[in-house]
Amino acid sequence: MNDKLYRKLKFRGATLKFVLTTAVSVLVVAGLTTQAHAVAPSFTFAATIPAAVLAGSIFTFPASVTNIGGQATDYNTYFQIYDLGFNYQGQTYYTNQTFAPGETINYNVAITAPTTPGTYLMAALMFNKDYTGGIVSETFFPQTFQVLPPAAVPEPSSVAAIGLLLLGSLVLKARRRGLRT
Repeated sequence: MNDKLYRKLKFRGATLKFVLTTAVSVLVVAGLTTQAHAVAPSFTFAATIPAAVLAGSIFTFPASVTNIGGQATDYNTYFQIYDLGFNYQGQTYYTNQTFAPGETINYNVAITAPTTPGTYLMAALMFNKDYTGGIVSETFFPQTFQVLPPAAVPEPSSVAAIGLLLLGSLVLKARRRGLRT
């Protein structure tokens, strides 16, 4: 056997023998052989999150997910909002997506802002179809965004109606004077 490829490893009194080859991805440990795993999917995320939104409003922003690993079939992408204490505040998601290696999917994410004004974080997470693998990839975007109080809407009042009534009465009075002369 080629001395460069054959190795022994002593660990806690046991000797493990293994062979390194470049032709086949096989690992031999204590007489057991297993095939090497395929490259697992792994994802990167990008987003342009607005600096400020109104409390309780639905806002949108562009985002993308890129598969930097192996084939990914039936994956679920989540965009989630957290307060600065990392307490979950809401989410939107896209299900059953398939990503080829190197593929990027672009989104126009629509999500509802929290109802409480303050500073918040956006996160993106990727799960497999049945969620058995836990979170496959996740990112907390570094920029925070502000949730502002909803815009004040003035209460309807009769001031405008009274103003129009007074203006109309002045115009009518001026016309009557014009007719008498």
